[in-house]
Amino acid sequence: FLAKSIEDSVAIPIDEKPEANYDDSLERLEELESGTMSSRAILRMANTAYSKKRYGLVYRAVEFLWKHHPESSEVVQGLWVASQAQEMEGQLEAMKGTLKQLMTHHPNHPMATSARQKLRGLGAAVN
Repeated sequence: FLAKSIEDSVAIPIDEKPEANYDDSLERLEELESGTMSSRAILRMANTAYSKKRYGLVYRAVEFLWKHHPESSEVVQGLWVASQAQEMEGQLEAMKGTLKQLMTHHPNHPMATSARQKLRGLGAAVN
């Protein structure tokens, strides 16, 4: 669902601390890849990456969130953040797919309503 290259995304500070350095970022990315990060930490990473406009890392974090914590409530928020990143990059078809995925897998979540509204605003068919 989030087919985006992230080669340039590892160099951002992804730790909560503003003074995080490049090495901290690599350690956190390795922790992400190992599947040992909590869903909350992964979502925090995605949000931080989004705020720094490092959309590749957003996609990677959300993919890992989906893979390692599929039942977590943070997945919904992660999908929303990913859709916003896709919108910022002009990937409207990908964004629509991500929003539809959010609605399909979490139809009763309040963010599913926001996803439906967003899709309707884009003129997309919403079931």
